[in-house]
Amino acid sequence: MPVSYHISPTHQLIIISFIERYSAGETLEMFAKYTADPKFDETYQLVLDLTRASSVDASFSEMRKVVQEVGPRLSNAERGLCVFIVPNDFFFGVARMYQTMINDYVPYEIEIKRNKQDAADLLGVPLAALSPTDA
Repeated sequence: MPVSYHISPTHQLIIISFIERYSAGETLEMFAKYTADPKFDETYQLVLDLTRASSVDASFSEMRKVVQEVGPRLSNAERGLCVFIVPNDFFFGVARMYQTMINDYVPYEIEIKRNKQDAADLLGVPLAALSPTDA
């Protein structure tokens, strides 16, 4: 599956990994799965890792649909931070577009980092925490 997740109670992280080409529909399916997981905790920091993604199969209106569906469910989340890890300018633009659209819904900060080390430093976790073996 092009979108997977890992919940780390040890580091209080939810890591969503995007692999190769992924779609808006797959993103929504993964949101439903990880929020239903017994380990899910809305106070955990959210990491969206696009370092292995190659492209996204979603139009602007499909991205807006994702935001309209997940935004209200995230509006009461008590986490302090969401971090995108993006490898290139294309995904930086995708992350900025998402950040702009979701800001009206979420009470937490959204940051965009170019590599895992910068994200780990920001989150205050070891670099290895962002590369779980079962993600």
